Amino acid sequence: MAKIKEKTLELIRGEAQSLAEPLGLEIVGVNYLREDGLWYLRISIKHAQSSPETPPPPITLDDCAKLHRPLSKRLDELDPIPGSYYLEITS
Repeated sequence: MAKIKEKTLELIRGEAQSLAEPLGLEIVGVNYLREDGLWYLRISIKHAQSSPETPPPPITLDDCAKLHRPLSKRLDELDPIPGSYYLEITS
């Protein structure tokens, strides 16, 4: 399997952001990469900044899980990436 097109990454970013916003999260990065012979779709998140004076709280495992479930389901529906890969939500 080869790298995916930038257009596909933008589609994934848009889907991820639409699911992240109601959770108070923001998508920082979307990467599709190969590590140790396996493909990973890595979505980096942070809390949306509610006020310039208050820094956002750190991302927790629960924050990652809250986005992982619906995003995984949505990506299964869209099937934008041929072949298998691991979906990771990280801070």
